[in-house]
Parts: sequence; structure tokens; C-alpha cells
Amino acid sequence: MSINSVKFGPGERPVSSQGIYFATLPSTQQTLTMAFSTHSTPVPPGEGLMPPSVDATVTLSIPPTRQGPKRAEIVQGRLWVTECRVIFAAHSMFSTTQSSAASSDPPGYDVTPALTSFEIRHTSIQSCTYNLPTFSANYILLTFLPAPGSSLPDPGTGQSLELKIVVGQGSGHRLWKIIEGERNRAEERRTEADNEALPVYEPIGGVPRPL
Repeated sequence: MSINSVKFGPGERPVSSQGIYFATLPSTQQTLTMAFSTHSTPVPPGEGLMPPSVDATVTLSIPPTRQGPKRAEIVQGRLWVTECRVIFAAHSMFSTTQSSAASSDPPGYDVTPALTSFEIRHTSIQSCTYNLPTFSANYILLTFLPAPGSSLPDPGTGQSLELKIVVGQGSGHRLWKIIEGERNRAEERRTEADNEALPVYEPIGGVPRPL
């Protein structure tokens, strides 16, 4: 997972920045861009987008780590699923005027950057469950590991980060099925790629070489 790497261009106008890739979002008629870095993969042109996008409330939970204590952040925004990743952008990113009242003081060493967006590759997701509690809204729960080089802390051995997703209008179960289906297909593609990378088996002198 990488956070705060999603940017929007005005309408369909390209953003003239080095290393920026584009994917058209028919549901909003805006252009979603992923900022390129050496540690994260941008959304390439043609990456399949699973319609429709949904309004969601997400809770990012981080366990206690060497970088800081346990904490959680709740944000409302818009969520998309592509054939390779889950993408979220907070409602504040759609505002035409951004607040300039942010403090100029540098954050503490254990402070996670304010969550405005994120992308999670399906291959980074460890589990994806749909939960139906008795006294609260149904929700999707993802457990995952952060992408190398991201601003999220390393949860350490045996731990993972959690993302709780609550969507309205009865679309939670459908969204879960889409994420789980694309996650399984991404894992199949990765397994096939790993198998294709194996060295070619060659017999020695016409006699099969023992494995």
C-alpha cells in the first residue's frame, strides 16, 4: 500500500509532470493519476477499471510499531477497484479550493501523514473478508502489508495493517466480490509469471536429468 499518491487533473486535461501516468474514470469524467516513484507502480494506460466507483468510509488501523504507537484514521471519500489495485481518494481531493490553514510545524517522528488517498495492489492483500455485525454497518476488512518505500510503518513480523471499508446503498457485498475476484486473478497471474520464469528443463545426453 502507498498513501497520498493519487492526484486529479482538471477534466481530461493531461497533467504535465514527469513520471505521471493516466487512467480515465468514466464515472467522474476526471483523470486519475498515480505519482511515479522508484518504489511504487503507477497505474498504466489501459488498466481495467471495475465500475462503478462507490462512496466509502475507510478506517486505516496501524498496530504499535518501533516507529510509533497504535493508531487509526477515519476518512470519507471515493473508492475504485481496477484489475490490479484498490484506489481511494478522500472527498477533500475533489474540492476546488484546498485549505491553507495547515500547520507549518513539522510532524513528530511517530505521526502518520494525514490520509488523503491510497492504492493497494491486490497482491499485497493478505485477506479480504465481508463482515455482518449485529449492531453496526456491514463492512469489508482488508489486511495487507505496506509497499516498500511507502510512508507507512513496517508492522513487523507477524503483524499487518488493516483497512475497514464501509459503503452504503447495499453495495458492500458486491464490492467485496469484485475485490476478492480481482485479487484471486492477480494471484493467478503472479503464479503463472513465476512458473514461466523457471529455468527450462533440459535432458542430458537424451536421458532425462533427475530433478
